[in-house]
Amino acid sequence: MEMVTFDVSRYDITDSGDGRKPVVGVLRRDPTGTGLNLERKNEASLDVKGSKPMVDAMIKRLGCKVWLLGDLEGQAVKVFKFGWLTCKPPKAIKTGKETKK
Repeated sequence: MEMVTFDVSRYDITDSGDGRKPVVGVLRRDPTGTGLNLERKNEASLDVKGSKPMVDAMIKRLGCKVWLLGDLEGQAVKVFKFGWLTCKPPKAIKTGKETKK
C-alpha cells in the first residue's frame, strides 16, 4: 500500500459533521496548572471546560493542535466533542547532567 503525502500551507475546518464550525488551536495547561487553555493563532486564547471524562481525554493531548466543538461562553469553550490534528513529541530538556557513553 502506498501512502500519499502532500504539503499544506493553509486549511480551514468548516464543518465538524453536524453543521458547527470548531475552534482550532494548541491545547495547553492554563497559567495555574490546573485547567486547560486553547492557544489560537491570531486570536485570544480560550479557557477550555468540559465534563471530567472529556477533560481527562483532552489532557492526554496537551501540546497537540486540536479542534474543539462546544458552546462559547465569553472567553471559554465548553467542549462536547474534540479531535487532534497534529501531535509533536515533547522535546527532551537538557540538564547538563547527561552522561556520555
